[in-house]
Amino acid sequence: MGLFDRIFGTVEDPSRKLLAEGCSCYQKEQYEDALECLDQALQEDPGSCEAWNQRGLVCLALGRVEDSRHSYDRALEIRPAYPEALVNKGSLLRQIAWKRREMGLLLEAMMLFDNALENSPDYVPALHEKGLLIFGMGKKDEALIYFDRALSADPGYEYPWAWKGQVLFLQRDYEGALECYVQALEKNPKNVTFIVSKGLCLIQLGRLDQAETSFRAALRHEPEHFRALLHLGEVKKRQKRYAEALDCFDRAALYVPDDPRLRKKRADTWYAMGNLALFQAGRYEDAEGYYANTVELMPRHLQAWYCRALALKKLGRYEDAIPCYQKVIEIDPGFIDAWFDLAGVMERLGRTEKAAGCYLRVTRIDPSHIEAHYHAGMCMLGQSRYRDAVSCFNAVLRLDPGYTLAWYHRGEAMKHLDEPDEADFCFIRVSELMGRV
Repeated sequence: MGLFDRIFGTVEDPSRKLLAEGCSCYQKEQYEDALECLDQALQEDPGSCEAWNQRGLVCLALGRVEDSRHSYDRALEIRPAYPEALVNKGSLLRQIAWKRREMGLLLEAMMLFDNALENSPDYVPALHEKGLLIFGMGKKDEALIYFDRALSADPGYEYPWAWKGQVLFLQRDYEGALECYVQALEKNPKNVTFIVSKGLCLIQLGRLDQAETSFRAALRHEPEHFRALLHLGEVKKRQKRYAEALDCFDRAALYVPDDPRLRKKRADTWYAMGNLALFQAGRYEDAEGYYANTVELMPRHLQAWYCRALALKKLGRYEDAIPCYQKVIEIDPGFIDAWFDLAGVMERLGRTEKAAGCYLRVTRIDPSHIEAHYHAGMCMLGQSRYRDAVSCFNAVLRLDPGYTLAWYHRGEAMKHLDEPDEADFCFIRVSELMGRV
C-alpha cells in the first residue's frame, strides 16, 4: 500500500477498519474479540490515539485495570488534550480511588476532568464525571451545578438526569427527583436502575400502587433484579399484603441469601404478621409461629421475643413463655414489662419466691412502680414473710395513700406479726376508704 493510496483513499486504511471492528465488538460485549482487533489496529498504526482510548475501555470491561490505565496514558501521550481519553482515565482513577481508598487519585481525576473542560467547556461526559466526583465527596449542591450544566449542553443525555434525581432524592425533594427519573427513562426506557429509582420516589410520595407498577416493570426486564424484588416486597408489606411481601423477599433471597437488609425485612414482615394475629382472638397460635420465624431470622429481635411470650401466655403455655421472657431480659435487662409479666407467669405456676424476685427487680428499675411493690408484697404474704410484705405495702402506700387493698393486706400481715393495734389501724383506713366510695 503506497502513500498515494492512503492519502486519496483508493485502498482502505486497515488500521481504521480494525478500529471500527473493535468498536463494534465492544458494543456487542465481545471484549476478547474487540481487544484482538484493537491490538492489530495498533500494530498497523501505533500512533492512533482513538485505538488506544478504545483499548482502555475494552481492558476495563475485561477487568484489566492497569492495562486500561496504560492505554489511556498512551492515548494522552499522543494527544494530550484528547477529551475522551482525559475523561475515561479520570473516571477510571475515580473508581480506583474509592475502591482502594487512595484519595490522592481523586485530585488527579479532578485535574483530568478540568483539562477536558478547559478545552471543551460543554463536553457532557466531563461535566457528568466531575459532578459524580464532587457528589462522591459529599458536595451535593455543587454536584448539582455540573449535572445541570451537562443537561443544558445535551438534554438528551440520560445519566445526568439520573444523578440529579439522586441528589434531589437525598435532599428529600421527591417530586423533583421523580421528574428527573421520568426524563432519564424517556431517553432510556429499559434502564432498570432508573425504573427502580423512580419506584423509590413514588414510595416516598405515598403512591404505593404506582411504585408497585414501577418495580414490576423492572422485573419484566430483569426477573432476578435484587433491589426491585426487595422494594416490591416493601410496598406489599406497607399495604399489609404480608404473604405477597414474603414471596418477594424469598425470591430475592435466592440471589443474595445473606443480605442483612433482606433478613431484616423478612423478619419485620413476620413480626407485623404476628402483631396482626396477636390482637385477633383465637389466632394466638398463628401469632406465636410468626414471632418464632422472626427470631429465627433475627435472634436479638427484642419485641418479637416479648410478643412471642405474650402469645404463649394467652395460650396458657406458661412454661414455654418463660424462656422467651428470659431472652428479652438477656437482651435488655431493664425491660420492665418483661420482668413484670415473667413474675405473673411465675405466680400462676405457684413459684411465688421467683415471682417475688421478679417484682422486686421491677421496683429496683422503677421505684415508682406501684403494682410491682403490691404484688411483691402479696408474694411475701403467701410465703409467710410478713415483715417483708409490710415493707412492700408501705412502699405502695407512700406512693398512693388511697390504695385500699394495700392497707387491707398490710393489716393482715400485722395480725400475723402479733401487732393488733397496727392491724386495726389498717382495717379502719380500709373502712374509711371504702366509705368514700
